[in-house]
Amino acid sequence: MLILDTNVLISGIIKGKVLDIIFGLYDKGIKLFCLQLVLEEIKSKLHIISKQSKLSEEVVLFFFSNLFSEFVKPIPKEEYEEFISEAKRISPHLKDAPLFALSLSLDKAPIWSREQRLKRQSVVNVLNDEDVEEVFDIKLE
Repeated sequence: MLILDTNVLISGIIKGKVLDIIFGLYDKGIKLFCLQLVLEEIKSKLHIISKQSKLSEEVVLFFFSNLFSEFVKPIPKEEYEEFISEAKRISPHLKDAPLFALSLSLDKAPIWSREQRLKRQSVVNVLNDEDVEEVFDIKLE
């Protein structure tokens, strides 16, 4: 199991390497999760994502629809909310508590993120792109 942070998902449409890693994880049978809140965040940043990716907003929405229907399972708050108070104690930043709560609800599943601050705790393993490739033995061509 692996939890994907919003920054990883959004960069997936902008930079191909992330998508290659996601596909490699999927091929290995690794279950991928994210917060359902990510869907709202993507919709709120749709114009920016579209501009950075040089794709139309329709194509960006299509991309994420397929990503979430096939590869990454968004988890609603109800499934991790009982872990929020514990997550607030370990999260380096309050806004990241839901991400840590999701991890705690999934037996401390590691989090894939590009945010260095998330590593400033010792309860949940936080991985960057290279860590994910190494830990899950993903070989990119």
